[in-house]
Amino acid sequence: MYQSSIYFFLHFQYNGFILTALTALWVQKLEKISNNIKLTTCYYGVLVGILGTLFLSWTGLFQTQWMYWIGGISAVIWLISLLIMSYLYFQKIKKSVLLSIFVGMLLVKTIFLSLGIFPYVVKRIFFNTDLIISYLHFTFLGVIMFGILYFLKEKLKIILSFWSILIYTIAFLSTEILIFYKGMAIWFGFNLPTNYFNLLFIFSCLYLIVISWTRQIWKMKS
Repeated sequence: MYQSSIYFFLHFQYNGFILTALTALWVQKLEKISNNIKLTTCYYGVLVGILGTLFLSWTGLFQTQWMYWIGGISAVIWLISLLIMSYLYFQKIKKSVLLSIFVGMLLVKTIFLSLGIFPYVVKRIFFNTDLIISYLHFTFLGVIMFGILYFLKEKLKIILSFWSILIYTIAFLSTEILIFYKGMAIWFGFNLPTNYFNLLFIFSCLYLIVISWTRQIWKMKS
């Protein structure tokens, strides 16, 4: 019960609260070029998907078939809604680099989440802490962070330098690859590089460089 409460909290924190708000910002961008009814339907599809995929977070705990069905149908609805919105965005609108990264990563994140409809995958991943951390790392420091960067630029007119974003992207990709690799190594019995933790520490330090650099830039501007 304790674990299910944690999964409930995490699911509605990053999906129900943060990603819903960032998706709404994306919808606002799309409203300029698309039918409002179609966009409203897609957005409601995203909301239904977010509510229903909570059950995918619980399948590893309860292993009940109806949870797979509800979670699976909800994941499909969510993914279809995102694909329609992505088609409208990439075909008919002037694109922002940050928003494009957010959209692409949101699609990848939803596909990863949809893998929870397969019992075999759930059994292999549920007790693999590194793969779970990899997913959360991808969601928080990838999808959500790039969405927030777009929000800062679009709504608050706060624009980070090219180098800040580049170093952050390198830090994110390198640490994500390392964490994901460890999870896959546990799954398939690979060996970790002897300097694995040193590499993880070094690339993680890049986040500190970006934070301190950005802080100095903002202090100079203020």
